[in-house]
Order: sequence, then C-alpha cells, then structure tokens
Amino acid sequence: MSVYEKIVLAIDPLGEYKSVVQKAKNIVAQDGIIEMIYVWDETPVSLVSDSSLVDLNDDDAIVHEQENKVKNLIGKIANKYDIPTVNTHVLTGSAPKEIRNFAKQNDADCIVIGSHGRHGIALLLGSTASSVVHGTPCDILVVKI
Repeated sequence: MSVYEKIVLAIDPLGEYKSVVQKAKNIVAQDGIIEMIYVWDETPVSLVSDSSLVDLNDDDAIVHEQENKVKNLIGKIANKYDIPTVNTHVLTGSAPKEIRNFAKQNDADCIVIGSHGRHGIALLLGSTASSVVHGTPCDILVVKI
C-alpha cells in the first residue's frame, strides 16, 4: 500500500471511527500530516447534554454550544491517536462536497473515510463515502466499518 504525505481523515466522532483512524495512521508517511475533519449538515441536537445551560430560543447559542462540544470531542480523539489538535477541523455543509473541497484546498494526496457498506435503498441513494469518490482529485481509502 502507498504511503501518503497529506491525508484528509473524515470521521464521525459519534459513530465508529477507530478502524478508520488506524488505517490513516498506517498509511501516512513518517513525517506526513493527517488533517482530521468532521462535517455536519445540520446541528446535531443530541450533542446538547444539558438544555438548561442554553436558551432554546437563541439558535446561535445552541449552535455555538454544540460546535464547541464537537470540537472538544474531535480534539480528544485526535489526542488519543497523536494527531495535533491544530489539524482538526469541524465544517458545516454537505459532507461529500466539504470533504472534497477541503482535500483540494489542502493539496491532500489521500482521503480516508469509513463506510457501512449499505444495501438496498440506502445503496441506491448513496452514502457519504460513495459521494466523496465522485469528483475527488486524489486517492481515496474507504474503510469498511
């Protein structure tokens, strides 16, 4: 397997990510860089652990609180796998589009992403991993979860 200098590692910190992170660690060059990213399409309400701390009528406060929780979680995962926290990023938008754009803007030579290997209607509609493949200018390693 190739060794890569700059990897974009797209993870779901609320899902299964361990094998995806480990694969990225296995293929990065000794002095290579892993940029860990998480993209959300909308605010994940489940991340607000104590709604009494947030005024539910203030959408900006909710988004800010949740964004901080996601950044904290991504930072903890990065620390666990010896990835510098300055190389962690939380983006908002369409996951496939944001992952592709981030890889292009950062001259990545590989994207590492997990996939559940959907069947039936989910396969027809596509997953984030399969959507990232189309239009990506670099190699992609899709790790089966």
